[in-house]
Amino acid sequence: MTKRIYLIDCPGVVYANDGKDEVSIVLRGVVRAEKLEDPEFYIPCILERAKTKDMEKIYGVKDWTDHEDFLKMVAFKKGKLMKGGEPDTKHTAKIVLMDW
Repeated sequence: MTKRIYLIDCPGVVYANDGKDEVSIVLRGVVRAEKLEDPEFYIPCILERAKTKDMEKIYGVKDWTDHEDFLKMVAFKKGKLMKGGEPDTKHTAKIVLMDW
């Protein structure tokens, strides 16, 4: 701002120990998605909270049956495939969590 006054941007502080369950802690971004061992576990909660039409618009997929089907469709759409053409749902789940 001036030579003696600095503006420092901070994303804020989110306390993890407020008695909430693990899902809400992860969805609030307290835990980094890259460090989660089972990121697919949190995707059903995202699909419950988000509007279907918004998820369709963001990821370009439609008519999924469950969270596994959703992750497979998004993985194919984004080209996140493992050897043999299998969708990499773990990596895709991390992407969805980071987007959330």
